[in-house]
Amino acid sequence: MKIMEKARFLVAVMALAAMLFSGCSKGEGDKVPVDRIEVSLTEQVLLPGQGQQLTATVIPANATDKAVTWSSSNTRVASVDPKSGWVMGVSPGYAIITASAHSGGQTDDCEITVIPEESEVLDAITDPAFKAYAVYCMHHAQEGFDMDGNTVTYPKWDTNGDGILSPGEAAAVTYIDVSGGYQEKAVASLAGLGYFTGLIRLDCSFNGLTALNVDVNTVLEGLFCDGNELAVLDVSRNTALVALSCGANHLTAFDVTNNANLVALYGNRNQLSELDVSKNSALTVLDCSVNQLTVLDVSANPALSSLVCHKNKLSALDASKMAFFAGTSQYTVLCGGQTALGSSDPQPLTLTLRADQKLHWDSSLKNNDANKGVTLSN
Repeated sequence: MKIMEKARFLVAVMALAAMLFSGCSKGEGDKVPVDRIEVSLTEQVLLPGQGQQLTATVIPANATDKAVTWSSSNTRVASVDPKSGWVMGVSPGYAIITASAHSGGQTDDCEITVIPEESEVLDAITDPAFKAYAVYCMHHAQEGFDMDGNTVTYPKWDTNGDGILSPGEAAAVTYIDVSGGYQEKAVASLAGLGYFTGLIRLDCSFNGLTALNVDVNTVLEGLFCDGNELAVLDVSRNTALVALSCGANHLTAFDVTNNANLVALYGNRNQLSELDVSKNSALTVLDCSVNQLTVLDVSANPALSSLVCHKNKLSALDASKMAFFAGTSQYTVLCGGQTALGSSDPQPLTLTLRADQKLHWDSSLKNNDANKGVTLSN
């Protein structure tokens, strides 16, 4: 009997030990590590004395230790409560607020720019997306393109690092690209663009802009504003323009007679009823397709090698003065799909070419879908 009781006792002790051991092991194994953390804002502009609450999301949500600590790279510019993430602007400048996970050391940042009570250039930029882009460019170099299509690294705008975008610094900016908006927000206005008088390339395509004033941007060489809601575009003062792309807007006319340096002009998918390119002798590429043109004269464009003017209201086109590069793809004429004025009925187009152009037409261009309804003159 005593032996049986002793055996039962030993079994109970072993079971209890197994349970205790299993519980400890299970507790260690159930610890879920932090994979990453995400701060609620990536960048923010503050005034001195202005506050902003930041929060940090720990991922995964079931991480065992969700505690984070906040810190500032420059407490003279912006301070942060290490526990709550409450940020306070102190003085003009730039600081990085970092949230750090207690477990694993994962981090995420928010860039803080503190601007003076009166900041002339940034105050003039009223659109939130454009202002956020400007603040980003103040502190970061950006990759972009020059006028030859080469990738270029453009320097940060705040060249002296004082956290202020001065008129002089704005005037030295040569490149702005807000195509498609910034941080998934469309740019509805480019108010303040007048401070950027040294601008060489501007891309503001696909934003829904209803107005664009580039009067003071007189050294502008490239303007790309496709896919907006522009009904008027004045480039008469932009005499340095080399490339103008303003397709898919609501333009009924625009004047390029002052733009003698223009090499490429894209005005397709508008409502143009007239287009004068007689002063653009350097023009090599012209796309004015899908408009309402009844006449197009390219006799004064001897450098023109690519002409796209299909889907207009044209009945005749003389392309015999165009440049022609035999055996290359640099020569293009697409001029079919014309419709009669005041209707959508197909209208034939008579095309005049030189003998050398006709050979290329017969071998490469005649059967293009964009040349339907075109016949050559005798």
